[in-house]
Amino acid sequence: CGIQAADSVVYCWGHNDTGQLGRLPLSGRDPVPAPFATPLEAKDVELDLFSGCAIALDDALWCWGQSPY
Repeated sequence: CGIQAADSVVYCWGHNDTGQLGRLPLSGRDPVPAPFATPLEAKDVELDLFSGCAIALDDALWCWGQSPY
């Protein structure tokens, strides 16, 4: 995932078998960058193999994908 500089919207691409792109449908791979399922404007985004988290512009924490716990 990455944050588009022009409007702070989170875009994700790649594997999505555990929801790590933040949108449906779950799939093996989505090579095209597309916005997060719910419009998410963020100032930071961090990812691992199966999940991701972002800090929204209002400082809310958003996490998606498979929980490591």
